[in-house]
Amino acid sequence: MKVIAIVDDDYGIMFNNRRVSKDSVLNEHIVKMLDGRKLWLSLYSKQLFGDYDNLEVNQEFGFAGKDDFCFVEDSEIVSYENMVDEIILYKWNRKYPSDVTFPKDFLSEFNMESSTDFPGNSHEKITEERYVRK
Repeated sequence: MKVIAIVDDDYGIMFNNRRVSKDSVLNEHIVKMLDGRKLWLSLYSKQLFGDYDNLEVNQEFGFAGKDDFCFVEDSEIVSYENMVDEIILYKWNRKYPSDVTFPKDFLSEFNMESSTDFPGNSHEKITEERYVRK
């Protein structure tokens, strides 16, 4: 499976049960990257991708297929670490208050394959980092 997460400079994802930020251009970018493949996510995250046809609102990521994507926001991913082949992080390039973070130690089993910047709507620069299992 492939994991997608959106993080700040401290790998923060959420604060007080809400995402730290969002960007409509980033959401469109992710949908294009999915190219029709299944996206597993929580009911909370569904609103970001409401028009995408291939959503699986289910946080039991262990049932996701090898080519499926799992959007990690208010979902736990460490239990499924052995199933993850690729991680795609989108970075806000700034710090937000957060009390939920992406487990950055998880990245130690991966090599960064690429890093690309693009402009967002509410963020001047968003960085996409792709990691593949060592």
